[in-house]
Amino acid sequence: GFAVNYKLHVGDSTEHYIHNGTKLAVKVYKPGPVTLRAKTESRTEVTLDVQPGKVYFVKCSVKFGAIIGRPNLTVLDTAPGLDEYTALKATAEVKEQPDAVYQ
Repeated sequence: GFAVNYKLHVGDSTEHYIHNGTKLAVKVYKPGPVTLRAKTESRTEVTLDVQPGKVYFVKCSVKFGAIIGRPNLTVLDTAPGLDEYTALKATAEVKEQPDAVYQ
């Protein structure tokens, strides 16, 4: 799965290119349901009920597919999500400056 890349769509318009080792912080300013979706040979999505002041972690990975890997989106609890996000700091370049809560 390390060679499989895909776009992650957040809500209706935001998209981010996901590849192995990507670390990304996305701010959502409007509370309520937000759908994250990704597609290669198949499509997957997860919906978060975004609340003000809360931090959410979604792990983007790849599962086996018939021709190409299929995207997998997993919502993580805060503690394990923060651990995984922090661990990526040493191996991946952060494209956006995260809030202090991520450091």
